[in-house]
Amino acid sequence: AVWRDPTKFQTELGNKKGVVFFWKIDGYNGGSGSHIDLIEPTSAGAVCHSHCYFTCKQIWFWELR
Repeated sequence: AVWRDPTKFQTELGNKKGVVFFWKIDGYNGGSGSHIDLIEPTSAGAVCHSHCYFTCKQIWFWELR
């Protein structure tokens, strides 16, 4: 799934865990940087294993079961 509006990602993700790709991160490598991580749901919201970059242009997600 691809979120073109990253502000909706955390609420629409629900209780899914998987691989997440943050594309064109604001302030990271001049706005052209990206990051791949593992993400899991918690009671406080989604948590990445390394770092979540929700201020980006798009978020891509592949669910792991």
